[in-house]
Amino acid sequence: MKLLFDFILKGENAVAIKHHDWQKEIPQLIEEGKIYRFYNSYDFRHKRAEVLRKFHYECQECRKYKRRITRATVVHHVLHVEDRPDLCLSEYYTDENGVKHIQLEPVCDACHNMLHPEKGRGLQGKESDGHFHNEERW
Repeated sequence: MKLLFDFILKGENAVAIKHHDWQKEIPQLIEEGKIYRFYNSYDFRHKRAEVLRKFHYECQECRKYKRRITRATVVHHVLHVEDRPDLCLSEYYTDENGVKHIQLEPVCDACHNMLHPEKGRGLQGKESDGHFHNEERW
C-alpha cells in the first residue's frame, strides 16, 4: 500500500500528515464502529474549517428556512457518509440531472440535530425554535 504524506510546519518542526483513501477506509470504519476516526482526521478537520470560513460560519438551514443568521458549528454531509463515502470531503455533488448541490453544509447544532432524527437528538416535544410551546414541561 502506497502512503502519501504532506508536511506542515508546527513551530520550527515539520510534521508529517498521512493521507488516507477515505473512500475505501470509511466502510470498514463504519463496520468497526470507528467512524469518529474520519471525523477526527486532519483531512476532515481541515475541510470543515475551510467550509465554515467559506460560508462565514452561518447556518445555511437557518438562512433558508428560518430567515435568520445563526452561527454554524457543524458541517453536515447532505448525502450521508455511510451512503456516499466517495463524497466525504467533497464540497459539492452533481445529481443525475446534472444539477450541482452543496454536499458539505454548515449548520448550527439545533439544525444538525433536526437533520439527524435517526440519532435520537431531534426536537422531542420542542418546536422548531428549540423551545417548548405547551403547558406541560416535565
